[in-house]
Amino acid sequence: MKKLKLKNRTKAKLGLKGIIIIILIIVAAGVSASIVTWYIIRKAPNRGIKIVRNSDFNLKYNFPGSGTKEDPYRIEDRTISVQTRFGIDITNTSEHFIIQNCNIQAESHCIFLSDVGNGTAIVRNNILSQFSAVYSPPVLIVKAPYCIFTNNTFAGTFREGFGLSYSSYSIVANNTFQNMIYFAISVFNAQNVTIEFNEVINTELVKVNHSSAIGIASADYCKILNNTVTGLFDYGIKIKQSSYVDVFYNHVKDGGYSGSFVLESDLCTIRHNVFEKYDSFGIALNTTNNMTIHSNVFSLNGNYAILQNSSAYNLLYHNSFFDNNLAQIHGISQSYDDGTENNWSNILILAGNHWSDLEWNGTAVYLIDGGSNVDNYPLENPLVSLLLF
Repeated sequence: MKKLKLKNRTKAKLGLKGIIIIILIIVAAGVSASIVTWYIIRKAPNRGIKIVRNSDFNLKYNFPGSGTKEDPYRIEDRTISVQTRFGIDITNTSEHFIIQNCNIQAESHCIFLSDVGNGTAIVRNNILSQFSAVYSPPVLIVKAPYCIFTNNTFAGTFREGFGLSYSSYSIVANNTFQNMIYFAISVFNAQNVTIEFNEVINTELVKVNHSSAIGIASADYCKILNNTVTGLFDYGIKIKQSSYVDVFYNHVKDGGYSGSFVLESDLCTIRHNVFEKYDSFGIALNTTNNMTIHSNVFSLNGNYAILQNSSAYNLLYHNSFFDNNLAQIHGISQSYDDGTENNWSNILILAGNHWSDLEWNGTAVYLIDGGSNVDNYPLENPLVSLLLF
């Protein structure tokens, strides 16, 4: 009987020890996981971030926030320096997140976003750089509609800058791009994108053919507003195969082929911009129709201020032309038009454009090189001038 009681006590002690061991293992595992998370977040701040599912924000990295619109996950105040392809790589998520106040250097993409939920991504106040000028943009955003990209600085020399595709209704605003060789901002196959208040500066001494500061393609209903472009880009603003694009209040200067190049597009409006000191043209239109171009300033462009090739039904008025095509290499006027049915004056208000080389006598008209086009109602005084910009 005593032996039986002893055995029962022994079993009870062993059972209790087993429970204690299991508890200790669980606690140890939790502590280890916490230590790993703490190490990733605190002791290895320069490591890259890769998120491929919603749970990674919390379980893998323990970022602050809850993933809602009101309380997004926050990737912030980090220095990331990785000689690998990605600095921050986020794909296949639907949670809300912000990347802010980070300094990111990577071999290829500092930030890569793909297939994230509508309106869930905000990227702001970051400094971005690459170890070398590779053929990949530091920021590439794909399939991230309603994304907001603001107040970021691209520091260094880059072949490419910011790429956005299949991400309609996004905003690219108040960013600074320095020394982009091929492009600063590129938007492809995205509708209703707003590009505004960005500064693009290229002080590199080498001009690359077909480079563009701001370029959009297959992107309807976009707005390009209040941007400043300076330096050796072939095109300041390039629009290709797009419709209903608004280009307002931009200052584009000191470039190569044309301040704005519009190809195979229609129903766009270009107004209240300055295009100055381009090697060739202020605006070049090729196979582009039903455009409205008014209230712009064209100054000291080496060739024609406006070049129209195979373009029709465009309306141009209230523009001011100052000393373009001074060398008169290809013609004698400040613009060229070989198209048909283009109007160089608004017949509803009997107002055309101001031409600095026109000898005003009250009845003069201004002849446009390239065919039979003419400004029948030239303006004696400019309606807008460089002093306004």
